[in-house]
Amino acid sequence: MTNPTKTIFLYGNSVLMTGIEITLRANPALNVIYINPAHPGAQEQWEAISDGILIYDRGVTDPQMMQTFSTTHPDVLVVSLNANENTIRVYANRRHQEYTAQGMTDLVRLIETLGK
Repeated sequence: MTNPTKTIFLYGNSVLMTGIEITLRANPALNVIYINPAHPGAQEQWEAISDGILIYDRGVTDPQMMQTFSTTHPDVLVVSLNANENTIRVYANRRHQEYTAQGMTDLVRLIETLGK
């Protein structure tokens, strides 16, 4: 059995995030932690993030909160998804890159290469 090599935090409670969770959990190299802000314990999970990749749905989560998070947590790559635009934004140390995804395969491929 393969030990996970990369931790992925999924933040939000949208259908998009649920689909991403299911897809990413199929990869044994990824340790996927789903944070639903509506559930008890979400604040503790949020505060425990210190490195890895944080993915959120820009359509239902405050982007300013996440941009602030990316500047105060330099060891975390913050990935913003927008299903309506098929865009993926990656924030790291006050810089960002934007990618276009045609589907879940593109997203998973990007996540697998991030942070290498």
